[in-house]
Amino acid sequence: MWKPVVVGWLLCMLAPMASAHGTHIRYLTQDEFLVLAFPEQTPQLQFIMMNAVLRDEAAQIMERRVSVARQRYWRAGDRTAWIMEEIGKEYPITMGFVVGPEGIEKVRILVYREPRGGEVHERFFTRQFEGAVLANGNRLDRPIDNITGATLSVDAVTRVARLVLRLHAEAISG
Repeated sequence: MWKPVVVGWLLCMLAPMASAHGTHIRYLTQDEFLVLAFPEQTPQLQFIMMNAVLRDEAAQIMERRVSVARQRYWRAGDRTAWIMEEIGKEYPITMGFVVGPEGIEKVRILVYREPRGGEVHERFFTRQFEGAVLANGNRLDRPIDNITGATLSVDAVTRVARLVLRLHAEAISG
């Protein structure tokens, strides 16, 4: 008689932990983001080759080894769109960036997988990046306000913003 009660109690206690790590929130699909980035017509997918110099620079920006041989992006004139992933605390955050001649135009979180810190998808946070450009040392030209409980997610979005700005410069010049 007591075994079903104990098993039921254990399942009730463990279920929130299992679902917190097994779920994700999809805010936008890739296609929806690209329509937001290029309302007229989505340009063809392109790739930037990550040569040794660019890979080293990317590793400094990301504060980790970057092993990709090429990075995908979409370009129409002097505007580019990038969809990238970076680990927040434990899980990847899928984010999209639109960059134009005046810096970052849009930042959207496409998929958020962490159990906390999902506020990084909110406009009050992503709006901070609009108009941001790289300053000396591949740093953003402005501070980005943190979100309590989301420090690692904020850091991940900020690192990717820096990398996207650097890759945009490379894509436009090449």
